[in-house]
Amino acid sequence: RHLNIEGNIPVYGSGLRPLFMTNEFNREGKTCKINKIKSNRQVMRMNEKYFLNNNAFTIVSKDETIITNEYLWFYLENNQHLLQYNGFAILRLDMEHFLNIQIPVPSIIRQFDISTNIFTI
Repeated sequence: RHLNIEGNIPVYGSGLRPLFMTNEFNREGKTCKINKIKSNRQVMRMNEKYFLNNNAFTIVSKDETIITNEYLWFYLENNQHLLQYNGFAILRLDMEHFLNIQIPVPSIIRQFDISTNIFTI
């Protein structure tokens, strides 16, 4: 893509700030961005339209009757130390390790209480 595209949609990779702006988006609303390349902040909750490139991905619960998105995102954001990155010059997310992270799953009511109390502070 040409970097001089005029638009109002931010393009994100593995960083905290947009790389540039465009007119296209592939994510919108509440999401949780996980960086594939190590940066200062590995997990970032977002609530906007944006275009996400291949240096990050978003995650959602497979079944919100078991684990809610808000609780999943809260847990990952507050336990970023569990994410392992490997490499020399560029540290990349170890996906096998990521997919095997054990997340404690309280009742749905407790998940709601945790995420509601945290997000309203």
